[in-house]
Amino acid sequence: MSFQIEKIFPYKAPDRWLYVLIMLVWVPAIGRLLNAVFLRIPVFSVIGSEMQHVATAFAALASWQYLKDKIKFVDGIFYLFCFCVYLFSYAIYPQNATQLNKYFVDVLVLSIPAFYVGLVWDINKFDKFLYAVSFFSICYSAYTFLIYVQNVKGGFEEEEYHMGASYALLPQLLYITWHLLRKFRIDTLCVFLLGVFMLLSFGTRGPLICFLTFIVLFSLFLNDAKYKKTIIVCVFVVYCLIIYFLEPILLFFSELLPSLGMSDRIFTQMLLDEVLDDSGRGLIQRTLENEMQYAPWHGYGLFGTYRFVNAYAHRIDIDFLFSFGVIFGSALLFILFVLIVKAFIESNKTEKGFLLILFCSSIVKLMFSGLYLFDTLFFLMLGFCISSIRKSFFANRSIDFQDNK
Repeated sequence: MSFQIEKIFPYKAPDRWLYVLIMLVWVPAIGRLLNAVFLRIPVFSVIGSEMQHVATAFAALASWQYLKDKIKFVDGIFYLFCFCVYLFSYAIYPQNATQLNKYFVDVLVLSIPAFYVGLVWDINKFDKFLYAVSFFSICYSAYTFLIYVQNVKGGFEEEEYHMGASYALLPQLLYITWHLLRKFRIDTLCVFLLGVFMLLSFGTRGPLICFLTFIVLFSLFLNDAKYKKTIIVCVFVVYCLIIYFLEPILLFFSELLPSLGMSDRIFTQMLLDEVLDDSGRGLIQRTLENEMQYAPWHGYGLFGTYRFVNAYAHRIDIDFLFSFGVIFGSALLFILFVLIVKAFIESNKTEKGFLLILFCSSIVKLMFSGLYLFDTLFFLMLGFCISSIRKSFFANRSIDFQDNK
């Protein structure tokens, strides 16, 4: 057993705390499990609801000996810039003070620091560990929703859909999918099918689109399987069979899922031809686009959308333009685009695969739901992109130096 543990945790203590930190960032459900456990302990019940954040902070501090060698002084400028933008927002956009106060900790303490975790995220070293954590996460989610909640709580109060759980499961499912696409294993296939079933049963469409986007992007850019043509033919055959038997399949799942206490929302929408319904997002976005014409150059600041629709825009591009104005917002979106593309080009094959996972779990997701200021994986992706570009730059400089010698 010790040999297997060493394969997953190659570092010696205290560097293993880095793995704890990565686990808490990658699978937030583990942190919420800590909250539930400590809330039931009388001595710790006062801070039980914050144990996820306490554990993350402790793991970061305990990993400092490793982190300090990977994070450079110039990296601190990014946080300083974000911190100043947040503080100046109070003076420039006092109308947004309510939300700025409410989400101060969420943005500056929880989300943005994930950038530095991305800087030290060496996927080549953490691959086996992330596979094991993702495997456990999917199994734990299935146990929670299919067994524990049904038997202990008698089902959910709102069974329509579980958006938060669906998006939380998405990165782990994409990671398992990535492993399955690279190397076929029976246990990986089983947990993959379980994860897909859970994603369908949560009743929200956004994560499914993210999942399918990953499959398409992987097939286009990274698929070099030995039996590539065979895989394509098999996928095409399965697709044709699903289309041919679509209605019986939809009817089957629309009856099965409610019996398990899960949501049949997606299948019902498909049966009723309502799958393209935007759930009110279109009205929110049209309202914001109309308001944008009154402040096109300077925007409405961080959380400015809440003044008009009491929510975010459900589209990252509108959020940027509405917050920072057309010129500065467009510039930030362009920089983001260049950063992701350059990181993808400069990365090795393994890093490219993980970057696709982060891209689909953050950028693609933010085109349907969520606000980038709250999205941990968004900032993690930024840090990972910077790290990939930086490693490639120094590797090329080392080659040039050796050639000059």
